[in-house]
Amino acid sequence: MLGDEPLRIVSGEGDPFGGTLRGLLRRLGYLPRRQQEARVWVLSPALPKAPQEQPPPESYLIFKGDSAPSASLAARGGVPFLDYGFTRRASLTFSSREEGTAVIALQRPLLTLSGGVIDPMELPVRLSAPLEDDLLLSAAAVLLISEKQEALEALWAGNAALNSLS
Repeated sequence: MLGDEPLRIVSGEGDPFGGTLRGLLRRLGYLPRRQQEARVWVLSPALPKAPQEQPPPESYLIFKGDSAPSASLAARGGVPFLDYGFTRRASLTFSSREEGTAVIALQRPLLTLSGGVIDPMELPVRLSAPLEDDLLLSAAAVLLISEKQEALEALWAGNAALNSLS
């Protein structure tokens, strides 16, 4: 069932990225759970080196495009991936970003976990509280590949539950 995919967030010791991303996704209505065989792997942008463990072949990798350790794992992993960042090469980026609003741009077709395809698009987002760019883009990536429309709509609407994440 979509939205019930095991989620693995890989971050370094003392890196708050994993807990903050998991909390953000829960507040948006996406309730990821941890399991050994995670289908969705999100790599923290602060990872000092690539994890030794390989994602399973049926998994999906999400990472910041300018992270060398993450890119090396994607290159040797042979799994589909979605990179995000602030370059024209990133699959998911901002077409605009201001205080309180953002427009997230999917720049190329995206294969979802169910095997569907999402065409390039822009997703306007209203933020009720400040949110780090990496968290916003990685959360949007998880929601897009999982086809979690309700959670994406909560992100677009400026969900008030995000206030406590600042």
